Amino acid sequence: MNWQATINRGLLRQECIVCDAAVATTAQAFQLAAATLSEAHGVDALQLVRRLCAREGRRSTVVGDGIATPHADAWGLTRPQAAFVRSTAPIDFLGTIDGVAVHEVLVLVAPRPATGVHSAMLQHYRALLRSPGFRDRLRAAREPLLLWRLFREHEWSSEPASSRDTLQAICG
Repeated sequence: MNWQATINRGLLRQECIVCDAAVATTAQAFQLAAATLSEAHGVDALQLVRRLCAREGRRSTVVGDGIATPHADAWGLTRPQAAFVRSTAPIDFLGTIDGVAVHEVLVLVAPRPATGVHSAMLQHYRALLRSPGFRDRLRAAREPLLLWRLFREHEWSSEPASSRDTLQAICG
């Protein structure tokens, strides 16, 4: 796999961003994200929801400050993909680490079977979403286009050079 080509094509597509979603449960958030990924990339939505729920059942994916990064692997993908859901209501994620209700969910999906790229991708986005400056800009972006631009601007760019080298070594 050519890692640079993955970066250049982008992980998150604008049509996989949903703002002002009326979801209140983890399952509803997963269903909505899976539906967007299914439409954009042909992923089996039901299978993806099952894998996300199974993963969430093992350990919470809440990173804090109202954000979660659920992740799974899925058949049918040739490269990692993502969906972003912003809810108008709190989502009932278990295991909030700071008591702040989750309103923003970045779903990360890697080709199945997952490899080291899944872990590297997750590590990058969890760190990014923990950054107060990024979170402020994320919350200020109220439209899918603005959110898409923000994620594109930060797509793997905040990784230290050694991590980028590791990612390129893993992915070719």
